[in-house]
Amino acid sequence: MTAPASQVTVGAVNVSGYATRNVRIQYQPIGGYTILRQSDGTGVRQQAWTKTRLIITGAGRAPTALRALTYSASLSVTVPDPEEVGGTKTYTVFAELDEQHDINAGLSSWSLTCEEE
Repeated sequence: MTAPASQVTVGAVNVSGYATRNVRIQYQPIGGYTILRQSDGTGVRQQAWTKTRLIITGAGRAPTALRALTYSASLSVTVPDPEEVGGTKTYTVFAELDEQHDINAGLSSWSLTCEEE
């Protein structure tokens, strides 16, 4: 699911308040499982965990305050809740900031990939 970013806060940085263009949020469910064997050898799939991956993207240069955050520690990310109109949801995540620059075309973009702890 993709949603426009009306209120996005990473750490103490309000991303929506900066002059970034086309900030978008993509929500991706991720999870893992194991297969356990019964005594007769039949495999039984066991759900181990489910989490959410958030990908926040924007056109232009990444906000300076986002570049100043420490990504080696977990961060608190508040985003619009896709399941509740007008609501927000806070995730505790590990994040990675990636910036792309195309010097020939004069274009820049950035993405912040966040995975729940």
